[in-house]
Amino acid sequence: MRADNLNVQLVKRSFIVGIAKSWKKNYMAAIVLIPVTLHFLIFSLFPVIFGLFTSFTNFSFSNLANGKWRFIGISNWKDVLSDDNFWHSLWVTLKYTLYYVPTVMVLGLFFAYILNRDMKGMRFFRSVFFLPTITSGIVLAAVWKYLFAGDEGGVFNSLMSIIGLDPIQFWGDGTMVLPIIASLGVYMGAGSLMVYFLGGIKGIPTSIHESALIDGAGKWRMFYKITLPLLKPTVLYALILSTIASFQVFDVINILTLGGPAGESTTIAYLIYNNGFKLGQLGYASAVSYILFIIVGIVTFIQFKWLGAGVSYE
Repeated sequence: MRADNLNVQLVKRSFIVGIAKSWKKNYMAAIVLIPVTLHFLIFSLFPVIFGLFTSFTNFSFSNLANGKWRFIGISNWKDVLSDDNFWHSLWVTLKYTLYYVPTVMVLGLFFAYILNRDMKGMRFFRSVFFLPTITSGIVLAAVWKYLFAGDEGGVFNSLMSIIGLDPIQFWGDGTMVLPIIASLGVYMGAGSLMVYFLGGIKGIPTSIHESALIDGAGKWRMFYKITLPLLKPTVLYALILSTIASFQVFDVINILTLGGPAGESTTIAYLIYNNGFKLGQLGYASAVSYILFIIVGIVTFIQFKWLGAGVSYE
């Protein structure tokens, strides 16, 4: 028995000594990783799990206050899928995506192509094109609101009055409000995509273009046959980011239109905010959030299938 106890004590002591040595060797990594891990668990993983759980409950401010919060299964999910407001907001979001994604992709690639030159002052122009990306969305939304103001005080209506045209109620016209908001999104997002595309173009070996130039290929042919195919990984990355951003658009809508007029700018993200924080229906809002997550996942999967093939420069 004494021998067994002695062996147990030796094992415990060697285990403690091993932990102490490992701590002395890796304590800096632990000091750095522990706060990051706690932050991820508390502010990222827990909200995701709690939101999924909430989508299966009748969780609302009133039910929480009177103690009627309970599990209701997939009722919220059924309500969402049978709600005309959800389908309308999905259609609005898809229209915004069609306005925003192709335009921001083309402009970002165009800016990167014309700024990919070793000329004096080119860094300045790159900074100018990138500036809207780091500018506050609230500030730019205020500028857009002034530019498209419905009275003669708005910039565009002032210009129209000079040539004798009546002012247009830009924010009151359901057919114009979404393209205007999308134009603001493009103005804010083209600069960041320009950086991605510029990095991708810089990563293409110059020997490929030089060989094509010797063979007599023109600039357009080199761009279409060489640059664009070799940019496929960058295009995929930029496409996924811009698509996700278009499905999550909220801040500028909350500032400019509040989802109006008549719901013509109510995207899914704004529908989630309106039901969750204005109406207090957090269970319903959580269900919409996870349906949005599923939709974005499906769209991303399709994009990977479409452009996911890798490219080798060898």
